[in-house]
Amino acid sequence: MMAHFKRWTSGLVTRVDSIVVQIENQEALVESAVLDLSQRAARARAQLTRVHKDGDALRRRVTDAHHEMTLWKDRARTEPDQTRALECLRRAKRAAQRHAELSGRTSEHEQAEQRLRRDVASLEQRLEVVREQRNTMRTRQTRAEALALLRNVAGDSGYEVDQVLERWDARILETEIVAGCAEDAYDPFVEKFEREEEVADLLGELAALRQEGRS
Repeated sequence: MMAHFKRWTSGLVTRVDSIVVQIENQEALVESAVLDLSQRAARARAQLTRVHKDGDALRRRVTDAHHEMTLWKDRARTEPDQTRALECLRRAKRAAQRHAELSGRTSEHEQAEQRLRRDVASLEQRLEVVREQRNTMRTRQTRAEALALLRNVAGDSGYEVDQVLERWDARILETEIVAGCAEDAYDPFVEKFEREEEVADLLGELAALRQEGRS
């Protein structure tokens, strides 16, 4: 019987190991995909941060160009010397050109930033979905492994788990009875009778003692 049991357990372990290897391979692929998505999302988020900072710098330059344009126009308007006033106007026009150029670049940059922001949000959402699916698959796989193990234990071996447990319980109960510690050996109904009989015997002995003392 022990040899048969060892052969059965060996075969069971082999089957379970094979299942586990397949599961681990699939899980490793999913983990690799999750890691890749995580790294891509992190890089995209970092890139988005840099792009946003570049946009802030462009917007500051637009503001500076507008301020410079306004300043040189005001100087040209108030400068009494014509030569100096013309130079102020030329600088105002150059500042206006820079302002227009920077405004166009800022608009394009903001559009690109919005597209990148949507891409990052989509990537992070996809990563969240994959993680949830991975966790769900892990839960299902754990349940499937447990059920598969139970079927193997109760199937090919010819030994039902419940029967094995019943025989085990019977052997333990026999040992407990021999040792005098079995729970089933305790009977409160019998104990009550024995206690009453003991009290009756003691009362009889006490009455006999008192009778002897009176005589």
